[in-house]
Amino acid sequence: MPRSSHTVPPFVRVLYLVAVAVGMFLATQPRAAAALAGAQIALWFAVGLPAGQLVRQIQKFWGFALLIVGSYALTTVDPATDEWTQLAVGDFTLSLNTSGAATGLVMVIRIVAVVIASQVARAGDPRAIAQGLHTLRA
Repeated sequence: MPRSSHTVPPFVRVLYLVAVAVGMFLATQPRAAAALAGAQIALWFAVGLPAGQLVRQIQKFWGFALLIVGSYALTTVDPATDEWTQLAVGDFTLSLNTSGAATGLVMVIRIVAVVIASQVARAGDPRAIAQGLHTLRA
């Protein structure tokens, strides 16, 4: 069972989750996004959530992550920074936007961090988010 998280009021948990979401989506640099995601992982363990559950959360996400990175790799993100690489697949040539794929990876990191933060916010009280939203009249 998570440690001492039951003492945090539900509305504070919701505000924490909103702050993480806003912070992650303002973090456009890969290092900043990775650092914020790392902080969420550290908090995961600080509130006493099990490592196996964290691994399962991330494993469930791999297909969606692949879709996001692949989508960014196949489309133009910013013509000024796009870097296209040709990949030969048999008789077919596939153009991949490597800088777009990197942008997609940052998006994946952002989403994973918010998912982890939502679990941290619920630690010890599965209804905390719903109660916090009710308290904030949302």
